[in-house]
Amino acid sequence: EAFVGGDAAGAATAYEASLAHDPGSAVVWANRSAALLALGDAPAALAAARAARERDASYAKAWYREGAAARALGRWEDAAAAFFEGFRVAPDNADLAAAFQDAVAQGRAAHEKEKNKGEEGKGDC
Repeated sequence: EAFVGGDAAGAATAYEASLAHDPGSAVVWANRSAALLALGDAPAALAAARAARERDASYAKAWYREGAAARALGRWEDAAAAFFEGFRVAPDNADLAAAFQDAVAQGRAAHEKEKNKGEEGKGDC
């Protein structure tokens, strides 16, 4: 309820309390990941998403949360891989397909930017 109501901090605390009672719940780990990402703590969100995925690799939302956290960290290859694995689990999920394509495009753009940055100084010698 807290997360839906816009209280990400309250939600993260509630999910943490829930995990103290049931640390095996992939759903709660994935929800905690979303709350942490909303709070701007992408590294912790990534760890929570991975915990969700480790508990239930067939839970597509765990893969999505992992991809979203990796994307927030600018880890495009990791993001694309997580979205792709989620899509393999849920091939009809349009959000996962779109997120995968976006992560690939963002990764390519970041690669081109780095490549161009490296080539700028080559002619100055």
